[in-house]
Order: sequence, then C-alpha cells, then structure tokens
Amino acid sequence: MGDQEEMHFFDDDDLFSGPVDYDLLHKHFPAVPASTIAGECTPSYLYWKPAAERIWNYNPGIKLLVLLRNPVERAFAHWNMQRFKGRVGRPAASPMSIEDFTCSTSSASFDFFHENK
Repeated sequence: MGDQEEMHFFDDDDLFSGPVDYDLLHKHFPAVPASTIAGECTPSYLYWKPAAERIWNYNPGIKLLVLLRNPVERAFAHWNMQRFKGRVGRPAASPMSIEDFTCSTSSASFDFFHENK
C-alpha cells in the first residue's frame, strides 16, 4: 500500500487537465520488485465517472479488488469520521435523509447521489 490511505489521484480532475505526471502517484510507493503487488484504496474510484478510464489508461492490465461493507456499518463509520473532523454536528441517532448526510460531507457524494436517483 502507499503512504496514505486514500490518495485521490485518479479522481483529481486538475491532475488530468493536461499531460498526467504519474510521478505524483509513484512517489507514494516504495520501490518494489515487479512481482510485488501494490495498491491504494480510494472509494470514490467506484463512482467517479472518469476514474475507471484513467486507471485503464494508466495500466490496461490492472486488476482491481473491490471490497464492499455492510451499508449501515459503512454509513456510521463515515458519519463518525466526519464527526471526528468536525464536519457533522448532529448525533448519529438523529433522523436524516441521505441528501442531508452526503451533501454536508462530500461534493463527490452529492454529485453521485443526485445524478443517479
């Protein structure tokens, strides 16, 4: 794995607005033999429309591993992370809609949920 949990390389539109500098990605990984598996975990790659094509352009032979979690546990963990960062003020037991939750925490989530209703 790289030196940070979510790198957001392939979902960063600014990085792909011109010639792509893949050294910005590679600097997060130690030098390893070619036979070594390396990767990173950025969940937004699953729904950020250009990410899949960008990943394929980077390496057409790449293998992707997707792990899905229980959606309720995932939502609570995300809420807890946002609470820790000071971005959510209401208690977890308060009623809220998916729009309330996603709109207040992430523009990417906002775009995804509103484009795919």
